[in-house]
Amino acid sequence: MSLIPISADLLAFGEILEFPLRDSEGRLLIAAGQVLRDSPQMQSLLLRGVFVHLDEIDAANRAHMVVDDAPDTDFDFDHQRSMDLGHTGLWSDLQQRAHALLSAPRAEDFLPRLERIHDEAVARVLSAPDATLTLLIHDAGQQSPHYSARHALLCIALCELCSQQLLWPEPWRNALTRAALSMNVAISREQDQLASQVAPAAQAQLDGLRGHGDRAARFLARLGVRQSLWLDTVRLHHEAPAGSISGREPAYQLARLLARIDMFAARLSPRRTRLAQSSAHAARAVYLDEQQQPDEAGAALVRTVGLYPPGSLVRMASGEVGIVYRRGVRATAPLVAALTNVHGQPLPRPEPRDPNAAPNAVTESLAPHEYRLPVDMAALLRL
Repeated sequence: MSLIPISADLLAFGEILEFPLRDSEGRLLIAAGQVLRDSPQMQSLLLRGVFVHLDEIDAANRAHMVVDDAPDTDFDFDHQRSMDLGHTGLWSDLQQRAHALLSAPRAEDFLPRLERIHDEAVARVLSAPDATLTLLIHDAGQQSPHYSARHALLCIALCELCSQQLLWPEPWRNALTRAALSMNVAISREQDQLASQVAPAAQAQLDGLRGHGDRAARFLARLGVRQSLWLDTVRLHHEAPAGSISGREPAYQLARLLARIDMFAARLSPRRTRLAQSSAHAARAVYLDEQQQPDEAGAALVRTVGLYPPGSLVRMASGEVGIVYRRGVRATAPLVAALTNVHGQPLPRPEPRDPNAAPNAVTESLAPHEYRLPVDMAALLRL
């Protein structure tokens, strides 16, 4: 039987399931005929990811599924919609696979699995950079049991785009994006635990995070990684000093950029004990170094994604709340789709606004907790 992921956005609470929901191993979670109840347990289950077997759903339902790598079908549904949903489904699938890879690494197949995830992620970034940022940055602001895997994928996207902006050679870019995926392999489960626990981190937990770059590099070397630039970037990603990166040894340049991207992505993500920051707040934090001087690597990141990157929430001069869906010519003037009207009432779907009109100027960057309503991502990606 073919097991495929289904987007939680397409499951309606209070309705009777017409097909069974399963976990990533195919084990039954909820039987067909059961009512999908809205409860903390169900929300947690959906966050972890649910799957279905193709032969357990009928053809009418398949047209509405979010699938990745599904077999060719002759279903008659809107092609543009299927592309949008497929983009979302692909990143959901990559997150599930990255979680399985990083949380329980197996020596016998770790590197082939890592390479497949890496190559698919980079290819998607290159084919749709703004859509990728929109999805990943918006998703970063939500609670997730897969904090570590989600963080790694966002860092891959940011590393690939920033290294292009810096005109770095392909071998550097390849080492950097692989380091982004693997830098936390020694602490992935600990990161997920810290992100989900209600109590503040214990001292023993904090001590366990120290030196994880060294441990990750040694682990990767034992698994057969021979690229010294990849290993050194992982090892140094918390040790590269502040200051200009130009003229340094390649590993120090890559590690410094990875460190600023790591910080930026972490500030966009909430934990149970910490709210996520707005994108502008996170951008300003990485723009200045430890001595409060302009940071070359941080500045490259801000030039690449802007002060208000795709996927971030903003308030416009009109009073409307919107979401950025594309980078603009200037870092402070992105393309924004309104989510509410001027009275704060939600719109039925995201509505693009003219960035050159004064009422649509961005006046404030909002943190994820300042706008709790769901975003119609499929409609947003069609803009």
